[in-house]
Amino acid sequence: MSTRVTTPVTTTVPISAVDPAQPQPLSALHTGNRLYRRRQRLNRLMLTLSMLALLSGLFWLAWILWTLIAKGAASLSWQLFTQPTIS
Repeated sequence: MSTRVTTPVTTTVPISAVDPAQPQPLSALHTGNRLYRRRQRLNRLMLTLSMLALLSGLFWLAWILWTLIAKGAASLSWQLFTQPTIS
């Protein structure tokens, strides 16, 4: 037994057929929507906070690497590589 799949028929209405005097429903993504504006503000806030966290983490990483290189470079010498370590 086979099943028959039907697709819905859609019709398009030309723009000229839309009556401009009739109010059109607002989309949920319309900039006048309070919920959309609230989510947009919250999104900007969270993006700002995440960028600050990123910059903070990169700062401390750079600080640690700089300290490691500055203090470690002074300890490098040929004796470190050619002499046996003290046990």
